Amino acid sequence: MKIAAGIGVVLVACSLALQGCAGGPATRRHEPQMTPLPVPGPIQAPRSATPKLPPPKAEQPVAPTPYQGFGALTPGGSRGRIVSVTNLHDSGPGSLRAAVSAGSRTVVFAVSGTISLTKMLKVKGAFLTLDGLNAPPPGITLVNAGLYLSGTHQAHDIIIRGLRIRNPTPDGITIRDGASNIVIDHVSIQGAHDGSIDITRGAFDITVQWSIFAQNLQAHNLLSLIDYQARRITFHHNLFMQGQSRQPQSGWDKTVALPPPDVVTDIRNNLIWDFEAYGTVLKNNTQANVVQNFYYSSLQPSATHALQVQSAQVYAQGNYSGNGVNVDSQGNQPHPFAAAPVETTDACTAAQRVRDTAGARPLDAIDERYLASIRLPSAPCPGSATRAGASVGGKPRSSPK
Repeated sequence: MKIAAGIGVVLVACSLALQGCAGGPATRRHEPQMTPLPVPGPIQAPRSATPKLPPPKAEQPVAPTPYQGFGALTPGGSRGRIVSVTNLHDSGPGSLRAAVSAGSRTVVFAVSGTISLTKMLKVKGAFLTLDGLNAPPPGITLVNAGLYLSGTHQAHDIIIRGLRIRNPTPDGITIRDGASNIVIDHVSIQGAHDGSIDITRGAFDITVQWSIFAQNLQAHNLLSLIDYQARRITFHHNLFMQGQSRQPQSGWDKTVALPPPDVVTDIRNNLIWDFEAYGTVLKNNTQANVVQNFYYSSLQPSATHALQVQSAQVYAQGNYSGNGVNVDSQGNQPHPFAAAPVETTDACTAAQRVRDTAGARPLDAIDERYLASIRLPSAPCPGSATRAGASVGGKPRSSPK
């Protein structure tokens, strides 16, 4: 009896331990001279006071991971099991849809090629890495639909990397409903029917890095929307290619009188190339840093079209225009908003690195065609000093209350 009692104590202790482990004009384009998504209804939440996250801690070093920015510290699925995709079917055993139907896993690929989807892939569960980088050449391409990450499906602590998404309906990637601690890395999205990547409805602590977002359908060629109380979003080292607008567009919430309690977007070291109407748009009471980005348009060469500011607080510094205009003049804040650290160079150095390394690799013919059309000046940018290692603030890890 004493032995049985002892075993019972051990089993209870083990059980407790396990629980704790738990449309632009058709104008002829010229080379630079070098020396909507259906509008969602109001969020059903109290409007008087938005929950405030603890402020970022200042002067933290860049995170020792392949990722930087607000989503950098997510573990993804590194602590879970390995799940292998063994076929290119839309659904069923061995499919990608089956692989992302639960969390606590790293999804890898034993096959390569194109997966034709009948509807969006819903990532269901937390602590998941979807790793297209390890697929055999030429990699994985999703067509006809993209990825859907929602807090209603417990989507948090997720890493998506190394995927191509072509001609998706509606978005290439949707992140919404309080989804958090997410990294989007080295993806290529083109031909979306709505947004290439939209981050809305209270999503927070997101990094989008080293990716290519190119031309949606001409009827809705708007590449990326951040709005409806999403916040603490980092966009760094991405290529936005020939969009009409929203490269990206950051808003807060036009129905709320109070400003956001945290920075909404930190936009730095991106290459916004040959936009048709507007480059980056800041509106609806957002707060944003726009730092050391490269802008060029063959159709709209003015600073107000490169960086459009409407009812927003914007810190703009070190941005470069291939059209020779002063993009920084559109900023209206003298100091940057606190944000998670990102290693930052001058805009021309960053643009060359984006051109040479962004997107899902190896490149397909679509990305090769876009990248071949880019003509950049030498680095560092003429008239600017390199600012290697520049960053602001640190990365808090708490959730909204």
